[in-house]
Amino acid sequence: MATALEELIAELRGVAERSRASLLDADDFAIELRCSTREIRRMDQAGLVPRPLRLGSKVRWRRDEVENWLRAGAPARPEWETLTAQKYGRPGGRP
Repeated sequence: MATALEELIAELRGVAERSRASLLDADDFAIELRCSTREIRRMDQAGLVPRPLRLGSKVRWRRDEVENWLRAGAPARPEWETLTAQKYGRPGGRP
């Protein structure tokens, strides 16, 4: 029985790790851009990065959206939302 419980715990940890990997907090985003967390927050306030997801008091960015945004040349939020709206029919690159 302990083996089944250990397998379940390992599976849940794997799900949590995959979930964490798909969302970036400001610290993770800062590492991606090689800048400070404070700079990420300033860029968010200025509308220079993709619109984050708000999960209660938490602010997160979708990793795939950040990667697509960087590939597109890191345009300001209004331009990014226009580009993604044209591609997906909705802002934020969220199909």
